[in-house]
Amino acid sequence: ADPEPAPEPEEPEVHTIDIVDGPYGMSFARIPEGSFEIGSGEDEIGRDLDEGPTKEVQITEFWLSQTEVTLRQWKSVMGDLPFRWQSGNAPPSWTLDEPVRYLNWDEAHEFINRLNHLTGQDYRLPTESEWEYACRAWEDSPYWSGATESELRESDWVGPYGTLSEVKTTERYNAFGLFDMHGNVSEWVEDDYFDNYRQLPEDGTAYEHLPRFTMKVTRGGSFLSSPDSSRSASRAPMEASTRFSTIGFRVAANQMTELVLGE
Repeated sequence: ADPEPAPEPEEPEVHTIDIVDGPYGMSFARIPEGSFEIGSGEDEIGRDLDEGPTKEVQITEFWLSQTEVTLRQWKSVMGDLPFRWQSGNAPPSWTLDEPVRYLNWDEAHEFINRLNHLTGQDYRLPTESEWEYACRAWEDSPYWSGATESELRESDWVGPYGTLSEVKTTERYNAFGLFDMHGNVSEWVEDDYFDNYRQLPEDGTAYEHLPRFTMKVTRGGSFLSSPDSSRSASRAPMEASTRFSTIGFRVAANQMTELVLGE
């Protein structure tokens, strides 16, 4: 008998919240619970030593914004554009639907704290384990779209052939409903940086090296990154005070409450 065809993948579950007075909302995808091996195997092309040893991590269901936070969303929450755009030092051409960038780790937290104040909710940065799990979306290849650079080129915005793009410019998203997990801008996560995973929590929570430790992590690579530096497992240690044209963030939540969903 012929083998049964593989089941069709389920459509991602997505909810949109209206931030402040809208109509520009922030869409969140449900990331189902599960376990995975964080990091990369020793035979993965482009692998760095800090991507190991691989470790099985259990992830509790959470929600993650479908896209990186945009300038429009930043302005809706914070009341104005970031300082670089106010000071006349903005890039020569930009739109409100590009990812917000030139933000350090603390400024990403300022946005989230303000969003929590406005909505009464409990948003946060994703942990490093959550980020990689969400990026992979059940895939164990170097990129969620497959194991080749050509497939990456079709999906996301990565150097040397990449340019910064408005969010959702491509119609391709991963199995969890997330856009631009490879490239466009790299993304702050909650964790302190350490050069291996031996002490990484197995429950998906953030790794804390020392109180007030200032070396953090960005994930996903950017429009200026090589494909190797944009793999699902790739990590970039970064001082929390860093403001680069290539760094942004997205927002996570443990749950979407009835108040947010408007049910």
